[in-house]
Amino acid sequence: MGRASRRVVILVAAGVLAVGLGGMTATGAAAAAPTTGQASAAVTLSSNPVLFGVSAVSRSDAWAVGRQNSTGVFKTLILHWNGTAWSKVKSPSPSLSDAELLGVSAVSGSNAWAVGWYWNRTGTATETLILHWNGTAWTQVKSPNPSSNPPYTPANSLDGVSARSGSDAWAVGNYDHNGVSDALIVHWNGTAWTQVKSPTAPRYTDFGLTGVSAGQRRLGGRELQLLLHPRDVPHAGPALERHGLVEDQQPHP
Repeated sequence: MGRASRRVVILVAAGVLAVGLGGMTATGAAAAAPTTGQASAAVTLSSNPVLFGVSAVSRSDAWAVGRQNSTGVFKTLILHWNGTAWSKVKSPSPSLSDAELLGVSAVSGSNAWAVGWYWNRTGTATETLILHWNGTAWTQVKSPNPSSNPPYTPANSLDGVSARSGSDAWAVGNYDHNGVSDALIVHWNGTAWTQVKSPTAPRYTDFGLTGVSAGQRRLGGRELQLLLHPRDVPHAGPALERHGLVEDQQPHP
């Protein structure tokens, strides 16, 4: 794999933040993006950078997360927008092997969450990765890893996160259990992340999490929507209803 530098291009247009080089497009957590109209910024990073998630608190405070190559393995990548330019911010990569961040949610300048996964130090399992921004630095926070998957390798991952306050945040993903991929939902209560009982989803399911408007069902005192994106899960609706979640079965490209 080459070591040539590549640029991550981040476009801001019509109030929507977009992240490039293979990443996903997403809106910020706040109503406003870092700027209005047409704008762009570029950050030079090591080879093969990818951004997967973005969240904006204000026009001068936004985060983008993903991964970049470092000596042959993927490490976490976090970029910050200060109203003028994007810059790379130091982020924990707790493994000697691959680690990446798939989602981010910022509540304020001193409270943001990023989630993903990493190979543990012994290389025997993938574990959930949750990082917290306290206004000064990103640090890893202990997170649930329920996978028990003999004879296969235990696999845990978080794909999305949504935070409303310092004592209310949700993250979703999946974990393997007895050869089957189950939905993983975890909640932050201001002290710790704990697993919340969730419906079983079909294999190869990707999850995302977003706050929704009034009228939707509530889970844990706040309005949530669990987005299931496989093409073969029409039977998942009743299970989601039983657990107080709302399904969005829009086609997923």
